[in-house]
Amino acid sequence: MKFQCGGCEKNYQVDTSKMGDKGIRFKCDQCRYKFYISKDLTFSSSGKNSKLICSACGAFVSEKSTTCYTCNQTTRKNNADLRVDNKDYELLDARDSKIYSRKSGKRFGKTGLLAVSLITAALLAIIALYFVSSGQKTLRDNGALPLNNSKVEIQIVIMNTGTTHYAQRIEHEGAYVIITDRDGGVSRVLERDIVQIAKAVLED
Repeated sequence: MKFQCGGCEKNYQVDTSKMGDKGIRFKCDQCRYKFYISKDLTFSSSGKNSKLICSACGAFVSEKSTTCYTCNQTTRKNNADLRVDNKDYELLDARDSKIYSRKSGKRFGKTGLLAVSLITAALLAIIALYFVSSGQKTLRDNGALPLNNSKVEIQIVIMNTGTTHYAQRIEHEGAYVIITDRDGGVSRVLERDIVQIAKAVLED
């Protein structure tokens, strides 16, 4: 079965030939959308907006549909490997009620979340310790504000990839966030990829 995540548009291809009677449940490793594939290959996602990829013609089909709009073939077929297309897929294998990465052979979607959680927890702990030691309070949410001649407030932006930006200014542009770093560098990122935004006071 091939489908596209409704949260981040990542493509997945799941081998369901060894799937157990209970079906499989798993999460997208990028945006944590939840997916369910039943024994009879009925597909659903937590956002109800993911798209199946027709195994006959490669067209995108609503997850609620059982028939491809383009070629009228049923979407509940276990022959996704027969079609070769130009989409980039995360290849997964369903074994009983569990899901595995075909590339690593390990349970899918666990390591990445743990790493991001540990990085986020560590950075937030550092920020908290800084405020306790300095006795400074955070200011309002509209960019960097000078505190005095030697100190400046910045915003620390933590991404779901583990990347950290030390922002002098943050601007919203639709689904994107424009981050201007202290060194003048500018980054344009998706707002949904931001895990946490916290304030810090640094010596200028």
